Amino acid sequence: MALYKRKKWYWTDVTVNGIRYREPLETRDWRKAQTLERERVTQLKERAPDPEKRSKNYGNLSIEDAMKAYVAERRAQVSKRMVAYWNDQSKPLVLHFKTLPLKKIAPGHIADYQNARLDAKRAPKTITGEISVLRQLLKHARLWYRLAQDYKPVPNTRPPIGRALTPEEQRRLFETAAMWKPGSAPIKKLGKDGKLYTNRTDWQYAHAAAVLGAYCGMRECEIKGLQWKDVDFGASLLDIRRSKTPGGWRTPTNDADSGLAGYWALDSYTKHVQVWDMGDGTFCVRVKYNGSFVTVAGISPGNTGTVAAGVTGTMEGGYTGILTGSFTPGTNRTKGNIGSKDYACTITSGAATGCHYYSWVDEYFPGATLTTSFWGWTYNAGDNGTWVNVNRQLWRYHRQLMNGNELLRRKGSSQRRAFLAIQTKFCLNLSTTANEA
Repeated sequence: MALYKRKKWYWTDVTVNGIRYREPLETRDWRKAQTLERERVTQLKERAPDPEKRSKNYGNLSIEDAMKAYVAERRAQVSKRMVAYWNDQSKPLVLHFKTLPLKKIAPGHIADYQNARLDAKRAPKTITGEISVLRQLLKHARLWYRLAQDYKPVPNTRPPIGRALTPEEQRRLFETAAMWKPGSAPIKKLGKDGKLYTNRTDWQYAHAAAVLGAYCGMRECEIKGLQWKDVDFGASLLDIRRSKTPGGWRTPTNDADSGLAGYWALDSYTKHVQVWDMGDGTFCVRVKYNGSFVTVAGISPGNTGTVAAGVTGTMEGGYTGILTGSFTPGTNRTKGNIGSKDYACTITSGAATGCHYYSWVDEYFPGATLTTSFWGWTYNAGDNGTWVNVNRQLWRYHRQLMNGNELLRRKGSSQRRAFLAIQTKFCLNLSTTANEA
């Protein structure tokens, strides 16, 4: 830093993050000029890089500082999940490159990083994701062009399709994962090689993940995205709010909703249909609903009184089951959003008339038979109360799931490894449960 006079007025000449600033301090007092200079330097250090001088500004920053500036600049244009992804993926980059400025990163540095991550037993897909964040930073800094021709991603050697666990492997997984006892001494077990091994106490997370994957049909991202607020212990329901893709969604409107004593509301919701081919003309089905409702004057849904017209709220739920038939979609879309359907229902004195229903089973599986095993919906009208409509099997199933199985509290490395080993084969359980009395 340097102070100098120009026509009896003090100016400052400082360099911050590689950028030189020469500015007037608008004072003739030496002591005040020193104070103003220190305050100005602090402001310049905290200021995000000037977009007009992006290459020069970002190039002098380390990955850690560049990521902070990048997030501050872009967070209004991206989702919170994307910001969290950038911050998470940049952590190993910061540990490896430390204070190396962006402008000094060369192709050799990236190759060294890839080798170091491979030596740390990280998957090629993980490494590629981390490098993609670095590439975004360098592109934003107008510096990626120096590395683009020499960059080679780590080849992904993993099979493109996962292998489902056999019944024997499922049994071993559950037996091993269930051997955790919080608060007790570690479990000792003799291995096939004759050595004594100690079970990890955090296998409880693998056990919870196995239960959710096998019996709920939840995907890896759905399990990892599960939060305590998604679990309704009072109603014994578990709500999946985050899924991998909106594929298979459709949006019915004006659907008449029936209660215990007749139709009581019109629903508008998003409906997500998922179907798995189990072979031999058998398909596993999971359908999820999420939307809103508005009541009509009449009997309450639980047949406990009356309800006024115009009461609004949210609804969510769905069902699972087994479908027997052949998949014949014809010209219908099999992925993505298949459009909105207006059922055009009207409700009078608890009866629904004029409905034009759309059956996805008839459209995609003509002549097939669908047998539902679990079904349930929750209607929440705020201060007007909540109504839960579930079948007895689903209620008992959720009781079993919630009691005795601790849900996810943290995301440890052992938990993530367990997720990779778990495949969704909940249809086998559905076939058994559907036959219970």
